[in-house]
Amino acid sequence: MRQRTFRRTHGADDDGIPPPPMPAQQYLVDTLVVAKGEKDINRSTSGNLFGIAIRDSYSGMGVVWPASTHTTTKIIEMFRKFAGAKTNRINVRVKSDAAKEIIQAVNELRWIADHGIENKWPHNAVHERWHGTIKSVCRACMLQSGLPYKSWDFCLGYASVALAISQLAPIMPWGKDAAGNILPAAKEKAKLTCWEAHHNGDAFSGPRQPFGK
Repeated sequence: MRQRTFRRTHGADDDGIPPPPMPAQQYLVDTLVVAKGEKDINRSTSGNLFGIAIRDSYSGMGVVWPASTHTTTKIIEMFRKFAGAKTNRINVRVKSDAAKEIIQAVNELRWIADHGIENKWPHNAVHERWHGTIKSVCRACMLQSGLPYKSWDFCLGYASVALAISQLAPIMPWGKDAAGNILPAAKEKAKLTCWEAHHNGDAFSGPRQPFGK
């Protein structure tokens, strides 16, 4: 996807969907495939093959959980971990590709499934680009730690938090004018990290130390 070059001659089309005004209104979700089977050399020592990646559109806060399967039941479990008490909301929109297990999980939670069209590119492109970023963070963490590469599943949660507390919250197109300048209403958000934007401005209070120490 990133090897192709495109020249945009006009802005993105308006899909008519109101932008999320706060966290927990719109999520992005996808399965990060690390190994394709039990015999794949990239399978973790714990038996995990995948990462289930969930990200909040407004704040940019995302978490990837290691998993040995990506069934509907497993995805619902991860949604509940990410959303917490807010899982009971019924006006949450979830953007994803056309994976049936994700769509079913969204429907069972009584949320709104905003999925792509099967076999049509691109699939959830914004989230897939974030996959590339989180993979790069994981590689850096694993390299500095010196741990065996098959322990990658221990790094996913660490890398997710490390990125969230250091990366600034995304300013969406509706937060900028035609020249790309940040509008006054979005200037306070522009000062926050993804973590802070997701947690009402509260800074991360946990330990800050290298992975594996």
